[in-house]
Amino acid sequence: MTAFTLHNDAGVDSGTYDRISRLLARSAPLAERHSRLSLPDRASVRIVSTEQFVSLTADHGEYTMRQAADAFPAGSGSRDRALAEVQACRDGFERAAAQSWPMVTAAVVCRSTAGDPEMITMPEGHAESRATDRYLTGAFAHEWTHLAQNKVWPAMPYAHIRIALQADADGLPPEQRRTTHHVIEGHAQWVQRQTVQELCGVATAQLRLDGEPKPTKRFRRLKTQSPLISIYDQGDAFISALHDTGGHPLIERLLRNEDLLPTLGEITNPTTWLERYAPAMSGA
Repeated sequence: MTAFTLHNDAGVDSGTYDRISRLLARSAPLAERHSRLSLPDRASVRIVSTEQFVSLTADHGEYTMRQAADAFPAGSGSRDRALAEVQACRDGFERAAAQSWPMVTAAVVCRSTAGDPEMITMPEGHAESRATDRYLTGAFAHEWTHLAQNKVWPAMPYAHIRIALQADADGLPPEQRRTTHHVIEGHAQWVQRQTVQELCGVATAQLRLDGEPKPTKRFRRLKTQSPLISIYDQGDAFISALHDTGGHPLIERLLRNEDLLPTLGEITNPTTWLERYAPAMSGA
């Protein structure tokens, strides 16, 4: 089991701190069991305020853009474009975070000053969602899964930027562009569903079950408007198809090999991916 250090950056009361610590400890082994991936030996988790969440999210955007730029040789158009967009990327992440924070339970961020990725969680967001222990345990398992994915695929936080820049340089049409978000978020949501099923017998990533408190109107409005919902659900369905066919080993092979990443068309039609990458299932 991973050892984690919980930082109380937001200065929450002892009851809130103890609850989050307890649920983090409960969710970590569940994430490992259902993902069949190992977590880092040590992890850092920060309890943050709204303002800290926005700042850390902006740091993450800037860091990932710079990392993506560094993957291209000096003087290349893709590198120059990435470096030119660093500030715009940071500003965009900051604006999005300032709008979306009420529906954020937890997230994984990277910062150049922090080294390894960190998990952050925001009690102000928990209050908007009326998060129960059941839901928080599943949501933390989702984020633990991202840390486990990152251990397998260290370039994961910025791979989507690098892949998009390369696709632009190659002039690929939308249907031929590979996607990372559907894979990593779909896999984490799949693990979240298995975690909740173990906890209460219902395989779901939904916020609320019968008898649980309703989230705020603001939370429900933001959730309804979020473009991420389809990414999570389509990715979940894709990962489910892979698991049904090749189990955890096939999913891990996908995470270890960017050449196996599906295109947007294959996400909604997993059979085409399975047919194209049949050798991967046999370990070829």
